[in-house]
Amino acid sequence: MNPRAPAPALALSAVLWLAACLSADPAAEAPAPDVAALDSGEPTAPEPPAPEPVLLEGAALLRRVSLDLRGVLPTVAEVERVEADPAAFEVLVTEFLADARFEDQVSAVLAERWLTRPDEFTLQPADFGSSEEERFAVNRSIGQEAPRLAAWIAAEDRSWDEVATSEFTRVDALLLANWPVEAVDEKVSARGWRTARYTDGRPANGVLSTNGLWQRYSTSPSNLGRNRAAAVSRLFLCADFLTRPVTFSSSAFKDSDPETSARALPECVSCHASLDPLASALFGYWWFDRYEENELIHYHAEREGMGEWYLGVSPAWFGEPMDDAAQLGEFLVTDPRFGRCATETFAEILWRREVGLEDFDTISTLWERFDAAGRSPHALLRGILDTPAYRVGAVAGEVPPGEEAEWGTRRLLSASQLASVVEDLTGFLWTWEGYEQLDNDVIGFRVMAGGVDSETVTRPLQVPSVATLLVIRRLAEAGADTLVQRDLRGGAHELLTVGSGDVPGSAAFEAQLVTLYMRIFARIPTEEESTADGEFWSAVAEESGGEEAWVALVATLLRDPEFWSY
Repeated sequence: MNPRAPAPALALSAVLWLAACLSADPAAEAPAPDVAALDSGEPTAPEPPAPEPVLLEGAALLRRVSLDLRGVLPTVAEVERVEADPAAFEVLVTEFLADARFEDQVSAVLAERWLTRPDEFTLQPADFGSSEEERFAVNRSIGQEAPRLAAWIAAEDRSWDEVATSEFTRVDALLLANWPVEAVDEKVSARGWRTARYTDGRPANGVLSTNGLWQRYSTSPSNLGRNRAAAVSRLFLCADFLTRPVTFSSSAFKDSDPETSARALPECVSCHASLDPLASALFGYWWFDRYEENELIHYHAEREGMGEWYLGVSPAWFGEPMDDAAQLGEFLVTDPRFGRCATETFAEILWRREVGLEDFDTISTLWERFDAAGRSPHALLRGILDTPAYRVGAVAGEVPPGEEAEWGTRRLLSASQLASVVEDLTGFLWTWEGYEQLDNDVIGFRVMAGGVDSETVTRPLQVPSVATLLVIRRLAEAGADTLVQRDLRGGAHELLTVGSGDVPGSAAFEAQLVTLYMRIFARIPTEEESTADGEFWSAVAEESGGEEAWVALVATLLRDPEFWSY
């Protein structure tokens, strides 16, 4: 791509380029068969070759894995290691799984998957003794609790069963000061999260015992916790009650109220027979005043039996009676759907597409290995990283219409990845009025950048949009300027190590280009790219000076589709 192309042309060409990589034209029709030739016995055109995946390897695969496991690009040294010795790849994967940023990345992707990070909760900053300026921080703390616990379990490679059976949670300083919890130890992560335990008598059901999850999936007097039960089924069993086909006529409700209908009409009972007993087990989290802080923050053991009063059924797990709410986690992890759902969840996260029927055998194999490994998250992730569906980088042959998603070969950086990658590269974190701009939609651009808002947008963007490119353009410009401020004007020389006299044609300039390409694209520049970049740098330097030329060149590299896709 020409680094000096005008911005509109660059944006349009980027959209077209990546759209072509991600999928073929879904509207394209296969040519109609030649009926006359068939009738006459004449030979017909040969069938197009079946599509075959061309798998990534070496530095290109390492780049994808680093982004998925750590949310950052591989270093130059890591790229050189895998290029010098392909066997180093597995060693590097082990190092990535042990990297502190692995927990951050897993938390980010699970928050997207579980939809736990909306921009608003019922609890307000004042409930935490915080100011209005701290609203973003308060909301993010609440929204991260549940995925942070799961991410810690994954980082520690504990059994995935602990997601539903652990006695612990994960809290930051704000939650530690306001939730009814106590710290378990003094170990605090780089992002300020630590292990804690609730002290208000709630059952040890892992994520299912966190205030954060039930703040996101609140309930109402008319819903009676059914939406919470549905969330448990959808998130941890991959069984969505809302997708079940239900057929009934309005006359069926003519002489009965909704609650009576839910318990009596066959059309309703098909779901409510399982949903209501599960909801009945969650009444310890029931509130009488949804705007009263203590009602929302504390567990109410005395209300555990209220589910039978309100819903008319005792707690049960899909037909198996539960003695009390403490058994919920054990019933969940012994359900055969739990392990398979975890497998599907992480496969969809890493494949960046939905699991289909064509993936049945692959998912079954991954699930069996996951189970045999004691439900080790590391074992599951390694298995998924080895699949062709993860490693596909191109397709040889023609992709049949309708199968484009299955054969998608490139992925967009998510909103959280864009933020973490640019911060890691340049030191720039885009904030405004206390809000991280790629992590909110109140005064930010999370959805425009391809993220989810956990309410109206629930799936990350799969193909680029003009809005996404505008966000990337501003992010690239600010990141490049921050990098030059740090490395050249501030003298840090972390990524940019050139001096004022290093111009195109000099050994230092060419070495700097190689470093930038290795760091950003995990490859060295071609001769054509080096020449074009040198000419571009010189043109800007002539007008605005060498430092501004580096700002322009780095910003251009960060706007290239090869950077923001992988």
